[in-house]
Amino acid sequence: MWIKSACMIAVTAVAVAGCGGGGGGDSRDRPVGPAEGVYDGTDEGGNVTLSTIVLRNDEIWTIRGAYYGNARVVDGLIQGWGRSDNGYFSAREVTEFLYMPEAALTRMSLEAEYRPRDWFSGEYLTDQWYWRFSLAAVPAQRIDYRGELAVEDINGTWPITLADAYAETEGTISINAGVMDGQFADCRLTGSAWRETGRNAFRVDGQFGEACWMGPLHVQGLAYTMALGSNERQLIVMAVDTQRSYGLVAFSTTSVIPEASTGARASATATQTTGPRPFIRRSTQRNQAAQ
Repeated sequence: MWIKSACMIAVTAVAVAGCGGGGGGDSRDRPVGPAEGVYDGTDEGGNVTLSTIVLRNDEIWTIRGAYYGNARVVDGLIQGWGRSDNGYFSAREVTEFLYMPEAALTRMSLEAEYRPRDWFSGEYLTDQWYWRFSLAAVPAQRIDYRGELAVEDINGTWPITLADAYAETEGTISINAGVMDGQFADCRLTGSAWRETGRNAFRVDGQFGEACWMGPLHVQGLAYTMALGSNERQLIVMAVDTQRSYGLVAFSTTSVIPEASTGARASATATQTTGPRPFIRRSTQRNQAAQ
């Protein structure tokens, strides 16, 4: 939920107390160590889901979305670089690529507090507003970030939904020994994928061809897999272009939200399963991306 009010506006005492800095105001001892890890949760109002990975170099990637029953849909991508410092995380270069309900590109900053492998909470800020969130570490049985997954474990052809500010497009991504090849109708994606050293996150580097709706474009990003159940995993890819004017989220999926249910968003306060819920595609189209 976007809170478009500044601290100078008369608000409740609780809100004023939160305007001074990022985080949940937790009095627990702050740890020594980086914020690196995988976190999942919602914004303060429980309306927006956030699935975040913080890398060891303090690069941060977040998929924002909404719950639909036992799954969720993608509303946008947030990406940036920050700095961990003894339980505080600060980032001055953060970009939000919003897909729904309208396409928008927003430059933000991020102030947060964290306990490694436990929680990550704070707020995104611009000159006009702030937006609070609270996240918890994802259980290792869902995303084993420090496990033994190798590039070979993501080999194969994945049925993919690619979400961006233009549309949701169905296609495939094939990965074989680090070589990545994607096909979305007439749009071709070629590139590579390799494991982030010592972690179960994969770097991706790709080139979209001339026939693609976003035009020929070079993107770089991150991929990981999430366990959905016994012997079933979901591949998730996030990427931005070098100018950080275009961002995408791609995910393997077997489920579709019917047209009739796109307006029946489930409450984020409903009983949740352990760890993040799978991403599924919605059948509505995006608005044209802002230029």
